[in-house]
Amino acid sequence: MVRSEGHLVAHLLRRAGFGVGAEELATYTALGFEGAVDKLINFEQVDDSDLEKNLLAMREANPISTHPEFPEWGNREVEVAVWLARMLSTKRPLQEKMSLFWHGHFCSSVPGVHSSNLICRQNELFRNNALTPNVKELTKLVARDPAMLVYLDNRTNMKGRPNENWARELIELFTLGIGSYSENDVKEAARAFTGWQLSSLRLSKDVQFFFNSKQHDEGQKTFLGVSGNLNGDDIIEIIFKQPAHPKFIVRKLFRFFVYDNPEEATITRFADIYTKSGFNIKELVRQLLLSSEFRSDRAYKTLIKSPLEYVIGVLRTLSARVYDVQVWKTFNWALEAMGQVVYDPPNVAGWAGGTTWINSSTYLSRANFAKTAVNIASGMTIDPGETAITRRLLIPDAAIDYFADLLVQDSATPYYKKTLHQMIYAQPGAQPYKAKMRMLVHTIMSSPAYQMN
Repeated sequence: MVRSEGHLVAHLLRRAGFGVGAEELATYTALGFEGAVDKLINFEQVDDSDLEKNLLAMREANPISTHPEFPEWGNREVEVAVWLARMLSTKRPLQEKMSLFWHGHFCSSVPGVHSSNLICRQNELFRNNALTPNVKELTKLVARDPAMLVYLDNRTNMKGRPNENWARELIELFTLGIGSYSENDVKEAARAFTGWQLSSLRLSKDVQFFFNSKQHDEGQKTFLGVSGNLNGDDIIEIIFKQPAHPKFIVRKLFRFFVYDNPEEATITRFADIYTKSGFNIKELVRQLLLSSEFRSDRAYKTLIKSPLEYVIGVLRTLSARVYDVQVWKTFNWALEAMGQVVYDPPNVAGWAGGTTWINSSTYLSRANFAKTAVNIASGMTIDPGETAITRRLLIPDAAIDYFADLLVQDSATPYYKKTLHQMIYAQPGAQPYKAKMRMLVHTIMSSPAYQMN
């Protein structure tokens, strides 16, 4: 199907961000599709200093820890609220979307680490390397990250008593995938990472990576056919020379941005781009977003929105600005009811996604959240009724056309619009027009079409 530039840019901003309001969509559409990709990719050129000031104020207005006797645990509610507020208000949506990707890829969690401060530091690592020019170097940083050292027990990995958790997940879930290694490779890699510890047993905010040479196994090791007195960095270097790695990371990013179950030839093509670029994620993501696959019918509205994409998308579309930790606490409960807990993936494999996001319970939670978002009593979002009046959408059919195009684009078939028309005209005539508009937007946001990304 041939789609308008505006619909393609809206598709881009849903996938490379968290949805978009009318004004932001107009700004990006004016750049053209390729110009919009360029702005998203080169996010470091976009000034977001006002957001940073607001987020700093959020932290300063709240306790630094909910456990005075353990200040290193930090304040999880505040850190969750800060990240959600960042997703909502950022002018650099792709940076935040990639931060979420890395969080779901190199998984750690607050319950698993027992320190929201360390998880926050890890989140900053992902944000600062969102479109890293070299995934190999990012992997080395993650291997030294305090949260990861705790989460996968590598800080307890010692000579003579190797712990295999980090080594196994590094190979299987983070870089190569199942079938690319043997059990002996895991054991040898674990030996190579012995002595990778932390500067303190207490997980203070400033704890650092520490290499304990006394606890490092200096013996001969053989990993994926390479022998020597290997250390952790050697293991990572060997991994990135394996032909399985490029296809592994490309397949994961392709499914994140484009569609499920891509053909092998497609994966091979992008793996070649990734390898030749020196494991450059910025170049890979650029080519994915500019590809014909990304703009194809197979990609358009075929992925189910994650709870985060749904919630942040609703709020961005309604131009919300929320910096109240207590409000975000309520929204995080809504996210939990939908199946996604911020800073707490279910396991080291991350969220399964796809059809697992939707069932009768989570669908109802989404609809309830949409109803909350359009409730003018909250004062957090722009009232759809006010929008209709401001844009002189003074008859229901004009409002239906406007809101359907903004929220679901060409998924609003004639039958879809006819159903909305019947719903609006079935309402008592005495009901205020603005209230009808709020009900209209709530209905669209609760519809199956709006659940698709």
